[in-house]
Amino acid sequence: VIKNARKNKSDLAILCDPDADRIGVISKYKRRYKYINGNEIAALYLDYKLSTLEKTTGIPKNSYVVKSIVSGSLFSKIAKKYGVKEIVTHVGFKNVSDVIEKNKDGHFIMAFEESYGMLINQELSRDKDAIQASLAVVEMANSYKEIGSNIFAELKKLWKSHGIHRTVQKSKKINSQLTQKLM
Repeated sequence: VIKNARKNKSDLAILCDPDADRIGVISKYKRRYKYINGNEIAALYLDYKLSTLEKTTGIPKNSYVVKSIVSGSLFSKIAKKYGVKEIVTHVGFKNVSDVIEKNKDGHFIMAFEESYGMLINQELSRDKDAIQASLAVVEMANSYKEIGSNIFAELKKLWKSHGIHRTVQKSKKINSQLTQKLM
């Protein structure tokens, strides 16, 4: 992907998995390409969306966002900054759908999981959707480009405001006896 991005002098590359429910994002920054992880892209989009609403129509009352328990805290800090309620749920977009069903009186902004899944419009889907997310990221990237910035530069601004947030996944192989004990 980076080879093609360089060849085409792209500012941005977006990938999705075969069933189009997760996206990957690469942003050009100072002639290098930077991977933007699932937590970062969700935090960036949330900040973009809420700042845009704040400048235009205002953030609707009873607005809320949804994330899973394993997702990063930068997203949480941005929601708090704008006074938007954050609902944390167990992993799996079936749980996100349940939250949306239970909060019909609220104004849904977005949902995400750290594993690169995002939901932008709950009227179109109740599952993570790379098509919606890709369009949202392109809109955001174009908006930043218009002001002489880009996705990675904006991420650095978020880090400056809220602290650098890094996440890693760790897996541990356990035997069936321990699995039974844990269950």
